[in-house]
Formats: sequence, structure tokens, C-alpha cells
Amino acid sequence: MNNANIVNYIDAHIYNNASPLIRGKVLQNALSYLATMDARASGTFTDGQDSPNDGVLSIDFVNRILYDASGNISINYGNRFAYDDNGNLAIEWTVSERLLYDFAGTNSVDFGNRYMYDDLGTFAMRWTSSERQWYDYSGVLSGDFGGRVFIDASGSAASIDYGNRELLGGGNNIVANWDSYYLYDHLGNYSVDWNNYYLTANGGYPSVDWGNGYLFYSSGIPCVDWLTTYLYDSSGDVAGNWDFRQLTSSSGYVTMNWDACLLYDASGNISIDYDSRTLGDMGVVFLNWITQMAYDGNAVLSVAWGYSDRYLADESGTHSLDWQNKLLYDNAGNVVINYSDTNAPTSITQTATDSSDKIATTAFVQAAATGDRTTPSATLIGVTGSGATVSVVGNSKFGLITLTTGTGTITGGDVCTIGYATPYSTVALPTLMPYNYVTANLTATTAVFPDSCNTGSFKVFVSAPLTASTVYVWKYSVDGY
Repeated sequence: MNNANIVNYIDAHIYNNASPLIRGKVLQNALSYLATMDARASGTFTDGQDSPNDGVLSIDFVNRILYDASGNISINYGNRFAYDDNGNLAIEWTVSERLLYDFAGTNSVDFGNRYMYDDLGTFAMRWTSSERQWYDYSGVLSGDFGGRVFIDASGSAASIDYGNRELLGGGNNIVANWDSYYLYDHLGNYSVDWNNYYLTANGGYPSVDWGNGYLFYSSGIPCVDWLTTYLYDSSGDVAGNWDFRQLTSSSGYVTMNWDACLLYDASGNISIDYDSRTLGDMGVVFLNWITQMAYDGNAVLSVAWGYSDRYLADESGTHSLDWQNKLLYDNAGNVVINYSDTNAPTSITQTATDSSDKIATTAFVQAAATGDRTTPSATLIGVTGSGATVSVVGNSKFGLITLTTGTGTITGGDVCTIGYATPYSTVALPTLMPYNYVTANLTATTAVFPDSCNTGSFKVFVSAPLTASTVYVWKYSVDGY
């Protein structure tokens, strides 16, 4: 339809039948349309909707370009480019390219090849029918969400396989599987099973079961049960219970109870009671080192070596030798020799008849020839406190010194003098040893030793003041001639 035909059509069908206002608007639109057709003929189209006369180019049909209201190219559909309002390339779509660009004009998305790039143009992501990948800042493959894996810095080895729920180490060895609840060692053997609460050695038997409180031997047999407080041997038999403070033998007998301070023999009888200080045999005490007594197999006292009693006894318990009081007894308990008497003969022969009218054998006794049997003297010296005392039990060879300190001022130094009843002729070498608990504790803080030693006496020296109102006991012995 040419321009003349359009005018005739308007005139015949609309213009003559309309009001003056409508006729004016129709005519205006018709003229605008005719101007548009003229513009098409010349290859340009000017914007005339808001400002018919602003002269801003809107469409260039020849070059196939659309312009925005400011006259900037918005779309070049000839080259298939789209631009933002600053003239920066935003979209490119051609037969070979499907690209989106960021504000800086850097390629951001290649949706033809299904690539995404960061603001530096570095490859960031790719998605195709066979690949779902993303890349790190250096363009190295970092993850394949099609294969459901994360890749390490090399770009070739997986570190997380979240499809199979695995963490992977170097060489693609499994380190963890959170589907089966396993952790693995560097050889690929599982070492932790946190579903069953196990630690395992070389993927074999468990070595720790922290759910049930077990430690295991390599054979898989428990060796420790820390819930029931039991220890087990390699055969699975109970070896100890530290709640009851007991160790047991393979036959099930208790061998040690360290709460009751007891050791037991293979039959379960008490062998050592180290609280009561006794040794036992088949349940019978044969040594008590508190009372300092020994017993025979019938529990009859055989030897006493205590402070006040030092004797041997026969199988009936009758004294046969008392070396404390220097006495010998016959089998009826009668004293036959008192060798503490300095006037006693050096040998005695005695014949006696026992209750069965049997003749006793002849005994020969040789009195000791070394040292004096008389008790030494003991004299306080130094400052040992008001009311202090000192005494000696023994002879010139050995004995006990008992010092009881007084009250008030006490100093260290020489505290007493021990004088032999009969001096040694050439030399006398005394030694001192603590003989009660208090005295034994001095050795950690205070030195005690014989001082000013000569053939007739020695002094007891202490390096620090003693405690007031306290009993100290030393055992002395003298080597001399």
C-alpha cells in the first residue's frame, strides 16, 4: 500500500466519520507513519515517541544497530554484540561465540563452550554434558562436581571424593571414608572405625575398643578392660584387677593384693604380708621382722633377735641359747652355762641324764676372748636441753645409745661421750647407725657420726640441733684391739 492509498483509506473509513479531536489525532499518526516510511527508505529511523523532534538516532537498519536514548550503541545485531550504557561490550553471540562480559569488558561467561572466568580472565568453571569442573585462581583444576571430587593443588589427584564419601591422600590412597566410618593409614589399611569405636593395627584386629573399654593384643584378645578394671594375659585369662588391687595367676589364684599388702604362693596362701612384716609358708608364718622372730614349720618359735631378746629355741620352743644374756640351756630349760661371768672357766664338761635316762653328750664352751663385757659409760655434753638424759646398753664391742633431749635451748655439735670400761690397747674404730624411726629420718637433713675417737672413748656429733623432748637411738659397734 503506497502513501496515497493510505490517505484515501483513512479519509474514507475513519476521518470523515470521526469527531474533530479524533480526526486530528488520526491525521497526526498517519503523518508520523509516512515519515517513518520515508526514514526506512533512507536507511535511518529517528526517535520520535517522546520528543519527535529531538533528532537522536534510534535504529540504523543499514548497519543493523539499535541505539539508546543517549545515542550510544546498545545492540549491534549485525555483528551480534550487545553493549551496556557506558558502551562496554556485554554480550556476544555468533555462530562460534556465546560470550558474556563483565563491567571491565573481560570475558566472564562463555555459554557456548560452557566456561566461566574470573575478573582476571582466568578459567574458573566448566559445565558440559560430560564435565562439571571448577578451577583455582591459577586456572588449575580444583573440583569435578560431575565426578563429585575435589582436586589437590597438582590439578590431577583427587583429595575429596564426596560421591563415595572419601578423603584421599597422596597417590589417591584413601585416608577417610565417612560412609563406612573408617580412617586409613598410609598403606590403605583402616586404622580407625569410629562407628564401632575401634582403633586397629594394620587393618587387622582392633587394638583399642573405646566403646567397650578394651585394649587388645595383636591376636585380638583383650589385655585391658578399663570399664571393669581388669588386666588379661595373652590367653584371655584375668591377670589383675586394679579396682580390687589384685594380680592373679593363670590358674586364677590371687598372687598379689597391694591394697592389703599381701603376696600369695601358687596355692593362694599368703607368702608375704608386708604390712604386718611377715613371711609365710603354706599359710604358716615363719618370719616376723617387726617382732624379729623366726618360726619352724610347726609355727614354733625358733629364733628371736629383737632388742631385748636374742635367743635360739629347740623344736619344743625351749631356749637353748640366749646370746643377749650369754646363757646356754639344756633340753629341760635349765641354765648350764652363764658365759657372761668373767670368772667362768673357758671350758666345761657336763654329764646329765634326761627324762628318758639317756646320757647327754659332752659340751665344750670357749668364752669370747676379745673385748670387755662391761657396759660403757655415757655422759651428756653440749647443749641438749633441760632434763636431757643419755644411756647405754651393751659393752665395749657393740650396743645401743639412747639420748632423750630436754626442753629449752638445744644446739648442734657433740651431744654425749661414750667411754669404754676397759680401753683398747692400740686402736678403736666406732661406727654409728640409726636404730629408731626418728633417728633414721635425721640422715636426710642432719649428719651424725663418731667424733674425737681414741682408744678409751668417742663422742656423738650431730651437725644440727635435735628436736626437743625426743628419743634418739643409735646402734654402735667398735672394731679395735
